[in-house]
Amino acid sequence: MRENILRTKCNISQYSRASHNQLLYVNRSINIVILKGHIIVPTPDITAVKEELATHIELTRQESGCLVFEVSQDTHNINRFDVYEEFVDRNSFSNHQDRVRESKWGTVTVNVERHYQITDVE
Repeated sequence: MRENILRTKCNISQYSRASHNQLLYVNRSINIVILKGHIIVPTPDITAVKEELATHIELTRQESGCLVFEVSQDTHNINRFDVYEEFVDRNSFSNHQDRVRESKWGTVTVNVERHYQITDVE
């Protein structure tokens, strides 16, 4: 799946999500923003995080500029959730972060440790 994601400078003027991981490209330069890492959820917050996760994923995938958004619980450490995100540009990524801070997800994850690497790909 990730092998098919654009990782170099590409030309698009419009993009639209036909379904998860399917995009239509036309002519405009973009710089993709990739966030990769994990969060560590305190044990008392696991239930609330897991209950809100599906909504968080659904809302994020509907955001303008979201190319890929994946969050999965680690099979060996229940407190760890692996995170992988791609947005078409820094503005879309910033808008996502702003929305998350004001969302229920932002409230239920206030105590998590975030371990992210953020990269701009030209």
